[in-house]
Amino acid sequence: MPYPNFHAARVKEPRNFVDGSLRTKKVPGTVGITMIVGRPWSGKGGMTVQAYRFAKEFFTADQAKKWLEDHKVAYLYFEKATE
Repeated sequence: MPYPNFHAARVKEPRNFVDGSLRTKKVPGTVGITMIVGRPWSGKGGMTVQAYRFAKEFFTADQAKKWLEDHKVAYLYFEKATE
């Protein structure tokens, strides 16, 4: 689902995470980037990233995709902010 103020990159499907375990955290050392983390149903590896969100006031869609590429983040799909 597109968000009005954030570009979003889905890394893993939410259904692969324990219900109620998803949390939003700031990406350390950045401005305008948050990650959604949660505990996968597999129970292996602890908390893992489900998605990244980029505030449109700091990132264009192209800049967000470049950040993902530069940080070698493989994602399922990318959605631009809606407004």
